[in-house]
Amino acid sequence: MKKRIEPETTNKLEEIIARLIEADETARQISETARNERIETEKNIEERKSEIRQKYITKATDRIEAMRKSEAEKTQEAADKLNTQSRLTAKKLAAMAEANTELWAEQIFNRVISD
Repeated sequence: MKKRIEPETTNKLEEIIARLIEADETARQISETARNERIETEKNIEERKSEIRQKYITKATDRIEAMRKSEAEKTQEAADKLNTQSRLTAKKLAAMAEANTELWAEQIFNRVISD
Protein backbone atom coordinates (compact mmCIF):
# COMPACT_ATOMS: atom_id res chain seq x y z
CA MET A 1 0.00 0.00 0.00
CA LYS A 2 1.28 3.40 -0.96
CA LYS A 3 1.73 6.07 1.53
CA ARG A 4 -0.24 9.13 0.77
CA ILE A 5 1.47 12.51 1.07
CA GLU A 6 -0.66 15.03 2.78
CA PRO A 7 -1.29 18.32 0.96
CA GLU A 8 0.22 20.23 3.85
CA THR A 9 3.42 18.17 3.57
CA THR A 10 3.46 18.69 -0.20
CA ASN A 11 3.27 22.44 0.28
CA LYS A 12 6.11 22.33 2.77
CA LEU A 13 8.23 20.24 0.42
CA GLU A 14 7.48 22.58 -2.47
CA GLU A 15 8.35 25.52 -0.25
CA ILE A 16 11.64 23.87 0.79
CA ILE A 17 12.46 23.05 -2.84
CA ALA A 18 11.60 26.62 -3.88
CA ARG A 19 13.89 27.95 -1.11
CA LEU A 20 16.67 25.59 -2.20
CA ILE A 21 16.28 26.72 -5.82
CA GLU A 22 16.26 30.35 -4.73
CA ALA A 23 19.34 29.79 -2.54
CA ASP A 24 21.07 28.05 -5.44
CA GLU A 25 20.26 30.92 -7.80
CA THR A 26 21.48 33.45 -5.22
CA ALA A 27 24.68 31.46 -4.71
CA ARG A 28 25.21 31.30 -8.48
CA GLN A 29 24.70 35.06 -8.78
CA ILE A 30 27.11 35.72 -5.91
CA SER A 31 29.62 33.34 -7.48
CA GLU A 32 29.27 35.00 -10.90
CA THR A 33 29.61 38.46 -9.37
CA ALA A 34 32.71 37.40 -7.46
CA ARG A 35 34.20 35.86 -10.58
CA ASN A 36 33.55 39.02 -12.59
CA GLU A 37 35.02 41.16 -9.82
CA ARG A 38 38.10 38.91 -9.70
CA ILE A 39 38.54 39.19 -13.46
CA GLU A 40 38.14 42.97 -13.31
CA THR A 41 40.56 43.22 -10.39
CA GLU A 42 43.14 41.10 -12.22
CA LYS A 43 42.73 43.31 -15.28
CA ASN A 44 43.20 46.44 -13.14
CA ILE A 45 46.28 44.94 -11.50
CA GLU A 46 47.82 44.13 -14.89
CA GLU A 47 47.08 47.65 -16.13
CA ARG A 48 48.62 49.16 -12.99
CA LYS A 49 51.67 46.91 -13.30
CA SER A 50 52.06 48.02 -16.89
CA GLU A 51 51.75 51.68 -15.90
CA ILE A 52 54.32 51.30 -13.12
CA ARG A 53 56.69 49.39 -15.41
CA GLN A 54 56.37 52.09 -18.08
CA LYS A 55 56.90 54.81 -15.48
CA TYR A 56 60.13 53.20 -14.28
CA ILE A 57 61.33 52.58 -17.84
CA THR A 58 60.68 56.23 -18.69
CA LYS A 59 62.40 57.35 -15.50
CA ALA A 60 65.42 55.11 -16.16
CA THR A 61 65.61 56.26 -19.78
CA ASP A 62 65.52 59.89 -18.67
CA ARG A 63 68.27 59.26 -16.11
CA ILE A 64 70.41 57.47 -18.70
CA GLU A 65 69.92 60.31 -21.16
CA ALA A 66 70.82 62.88 -18.49
CA MET A 67 73.96 60.91 -17.60
CA ARG A 68 74.84 60.55 -21.28
CA LYS A 69 74.42 64.29 -21.78
CA SER A 70 76.48 65.08 -18.69
CA GLU A 71 79.28 62.74 -19.77
CA ALA A 72 79.22 64.20 -23.29
CA GLU A 73 79.55 67.69 -21.81
CA LYS A 74 82.44 66.59 -19.59
CA THR A 75 84.15 64.92 -22.55
CA GLN A 76 83.70 68.03 -24.67
CA GLU A 77 85.10 70.22 -21.89
CA ALA A 78 88.13 67.94 -21.57
CA ALA A 79 88.64 67.95 -25.35
CA ASP A 80 88.34 71.75 -25.44
CA LYS A 81 90.86 72.03 -22.60
CA LEU A 82 93.30 69.73 -24.43
CA ASN A 83 92.86 71.70 -27.64
CA THR A 84 93.53 74.95 -25.80
CA GLN A 85 96.63 73.48 -24.14
CA SER A 86 97.83 72.11 -27.49
CA ARG A 87 97.39 75.50 -29.17
CA LEU A 88 99.26 77.23 -26.33
CA THR A 89 102.08 74.69 -26.49
CA ALA A 90 102.27 75.07 -30.29
CA LYS A 91 102.42 78.87 -29.93
CA LYS A 92 105.18 78.59 -27.28
CA LEU A 93 107.16 76.21 -29.48
CA ALA A 94 106.72 78.48 -32.51
CA ALA A 95 107.84 81.50 -30.48
CA MET A 96 110.79 79.56 -29.09
CA ALA A 97 111.72 78.38 -32.59
CA GLU A 98 111.47 81.91 -33.96
CA ALA A 99 113.61 83.29 -31.15
CA ASN A 100 116.25 80.55 -31.30
CA THR A 101 116.35 79.47 -34.95
CA GLU A 102 119.62 81.28 -35.66
CA LEU A 103 121.22 80.11 -32.41
CA TRP A 104 120.22 76.51 -33.03
CA ALA A 105 121.39 76.64 -36.62
CA GLU A 106 124.75 78.03 -35.49
CA GLN A 107 125.07 75.37 -32.76
CA ILE A 108 124.29 72.60 -35.25
CA PHE A 109 126.74 74.06 -37.71
CA ASN A 110 129.51 74.27 -35.12
CA ARG A 111 128.96 70.67 -33.94
CA VAL A 112 129.04 69.36 -37.48
CA ILE A 113 132.19 71.34 -38.33
CA SER A 114 134.05 70.51 -35.13
CA ASP A 115 133.65 66.77 -35.48
